Amino acid sequence: KFIVDYTIRNYDPPPSGWTVFDALVHPFIFEYYSPAFSLNGGQPRMYPAQYATDVVAAKALAMLRSAAANPGGQPFYLQVAPRAPHHSMHYDFTASGAFVSRHWYPPVPAARHWEELSGAALPRPPSFNDPWVSGKPAWLRALDPLTAANVTFLEEIHRLRLRCMRAVDEMVEALVSELDSLGLSDSTFILFTSDNGYHEGIHRMGSGKTTAFEEDLRVPMMMAGPGLAAGSKVVTTTQHIDIAPTVLALADLALSLRQLDGVPLPLAAVSDGTLPPSYVYGRPDQGPLWNHLMAEFWGEWVEESIHSHPPYQNLTWKAVRVLRSDQEEAYKYDTDLLA
Repeated sequence: KFIVDYTIRNYDPPPSGWTVFDALVHPFIFEYYSPAFSLNGGQPRMYPAQYATDVVAAKALAMLRSAAANPGGQPFYLQVAPRAPHHSMHYDFTASGAFVSRHWYPPVPAARHWEELSGAALPRPPSFNDPWVSGKPAWLRALDPLTAANVTFLEEIHRLRLRCMRAVDEMVEALVSELDSLGLSDSTFILFTSDNGYHEGIHRMGSGKTTAFEEDLRVPMMMAGPGLAAGSKVVTTTQHIDIAPTVLALADLALSLRQLDGVPLPLAAVSDGTLPPSYVYGRPDQGPLWNHLMAEFWGEWVEESIHSHPPYQNLTWKAVRVLRSDQEEAYKYDTDLLA
C-alpha cells in the first residue's frame, strides 16, 4: 500500500525516486481477495482470488532477490507495506466514475488462518466503554455506551485483525529467512512499524484511528541490525518523520538531513559498541533526547465497526504530547474546540 489516493486514474506517472515501484491502486487497495497493482506506473493488474498479503510477500521476496543479485553489491532500500489488518472496504461509483458511497466490512484473514486465535480476548483498558466522559469533546460525550452486542462484535473484529496479521507474520519470517540465505543478515537493518495506532472500544467508540488518544497515536517500532544491542529499548519520543533521516544517517548521507523535518533515531544510545562512529545520534554529547511531539489531524471521525455511530464531520485537532519524569502524559484542551 502506498496511499489511498494512488488510484486507477492517476497511477501514471508513479512517484519518483524508486528503482522499482509496485503499489496497490484504489479502489482495490482494501479488497483482500482481489487486489490490483501498478508496476512502475504501468497498467494496473488484478490478482483475482489471490490473498493481498501473499501477493505483497511474493513481490517483496522477488525484489529482495533482485537487489541482492546486483553484481556491484550496491546497497538497497526495500519498503514493504501490506494493508492488513485494515478493515475491508468497498466503493461505489457512477458510470462516469463519480464517487457514490463507501462501505466498511470486517477484515478478512487468509483462508488458512480462519480458525486460529479463537480464544484471543479484546483488551479492556480503563477507558473501555468509558462510563465517565465528562471533559471529553461534545461529539464523544454524545455517544451511547456500547451494548453487549457491540462488545461481542468488537471481540470478533479484534480476532479477525489478529488472524490477518498471521499472513504478515509469515511474510516477515520469509523475508528474514531470505536475508539469511543471501548472506545479508549481518549487514542489513530491519525496521518494523505501522502507519497508525488503533482503538477498539475505548471511550464508547468502536473501531478507528483518527483521534488524539493514546491507542491511536502510539505505534510499535522495532529495529534489528548490526551495532544494535539485542533487547535494548529507546525510552524517548520518536516519530515517523524520524525514519527517513535514520535511513540516510545509517547510509552515511547525513548531508541530506537538513532538508527533512525529523531527526535520526537515537540509536547510539542502544549501540553494542559497533555502530558506525559516524552515527552520533543518541550519544550523551549530542544533548538530551527529545521528550515531546506534535500530532495533528484534519477530517472527519468515521466509525469503522459500530455503524450506528454517526460520523463527526469536523474532527480537526492538534496535540502536543510531553513525556515527563513525574507523569507519563501531560495534555491541555483548548476549551474553544471542545464544543
